[in-house]
Amino acid sequence: MRALGFLLITMLILGGTTIAAAPAGADTLGYPNATAAPYRPTAPDYEWWVDENHDGRRQLPDELISGRGYYYRNATDFVAWKLQSLGVSDTKTRDLHSAGEWATSAGPRAGVSVRDLPARHYVAVNVGNAGHVAFIEDVLPDGRITVSEYNAGGSGVGRTWTGTPASRGFTKYLDFGLATSAPGCPLAMARNADGRLEVFDVARSGATFHTWQASAGRAWSDWSAFDGNLAHVAAETNADGRVEVFGVTANGTLFHKWQQAPGVFWSSWAHLEGRLDNVAIARNRDGRLEAFGTNAAHHVYHQWQLTPGGTWSGWKVFDGGLSDVAAETNADGRVELFGVTANGAIFHRSQIAPGAVWSPWAHISGVLTNLAVARNRDGRLEMFGTDASHAVFHKRQMRAGSGDWSAWSRFDGALSHLAAEANADGRVEVFGTETNGAISHRWQLTPGGAWSGWLRTAGGLPS
Repeated sequence: MRALGFLLITMLILGGTTIAAAPAGADTLGYPNATAAPYRPTAPDYEWWVDENHDGRRQLPDELISGRGYYYRNATDFVAWKLQSLGVSDTKTRDLHSAGEWATSAGPRAGVSVRDLPARHYVAVNVGNAGHVAFIEDVLPDGRITVSEYNAGGSGVGRTWTGTPASRGFTKYLDFGLATSAPGCPLAMARNADGRLEVFDVARSGATFHTWQASAGRAWSDWSAFDGNLAHVAAETNADGRVEVFGVTANGTLFHKWQQAPGVFWSSWAHLEGRLDNVAIARNRDGRLEAFGTNAAHHVYHQWQLTPGGTWSGWKVFDGGLSDVAAETNADGRVELFGVTANGAIFHRSQIAPGAVWSPWAHISGVLTNLAVARNRDGRLEMFGTDASHAVFHKRQMRAGSGDWSAWSRFDGALSHLAAEANADGRVEVFGTETNGAISHRWQLTPGGAWSGWLRTAGGLPS
């Protein structure tokens, strides 16, 4: 038994240094073996065990390792348990060796990918002799991550931690197929004060990028990094010409940032209260932005700036149940809200008068998975959408501000998400995400007229 104890002392470094006793009241994080008691109570030689036979005796040598194949209360065993509790197969998590070896051991396995950027529900890996692994609960827009973990620094206990990956030495991230996307759009467009369109995009990793026209209505810049890690974005221009971007993280936390002067210098991300799956923005006639969103229960909410460019009201609930929303302002200044239900039915409602109460929901024919809306130069709203097969459609108001719409017309191409905005000369331009993650766009050749073909953007945007 002394030999076994020595073996345990040398091997219980998986996921950190030698484990210490658990303090009273430590966070278990739901881990089922969090109450394993120390067999030898003198530091630093602790051995964790569970009385699996319920006989008050130390378990047999083959009981010192959990059924998942790792030592109790180590980072590796906790992460393996966390993954399996979320439906990951035991074949993907077993025999990955010490924490520092997980990236090289898991990489060749079917259904597991090694990434260079973090995302929600990935496993962060500190590669090295001892190493460490932690489960990523969220990635914040400023690049920090929130993880759940065990045995950080040899503590032998669970905790959550938020900080920069670099500060913990996390350099690789394992994707076990758990990263999912809620309803909403990873694309957004807005027009700068000088007429130049700007597009914001969230790559599949969660990294955010933007591109802009070099001059109004002209060629586009290459894609550039736009700090933050998000799931979805929306954008609109304030009354003074400053573009404001709204982002939803993978766990539904809301943030926004804005140009500090029209066309230049962005603020840091600021937190907005609430938790939503997606968000859409429109500007009231008096210049106040209004935000709309839905949550996981398909409840619909909105809030607005109390003064143009100023502070925000709290969220107020709308009636109805939608999974995704889009918004635009009619030519007379009345904001109009569009949404799709979980089964693809399309509805809209509008302000009765600019900035006033809202009409009831009205049904629009068709079945779509997401929507985008822009206003033509003559004031007619035009709606764009994709369905479950990635087919692309559009329709427009027959008269500016009316509730009468044309029939749906089909665009060529296969896209999963869309964003739309009018150029300074009134020509609407549409951007879309291809099924492989590339971004394409097309535009009206004349205001309200025929459309160009799809053109894929360049400049190195990660798919």
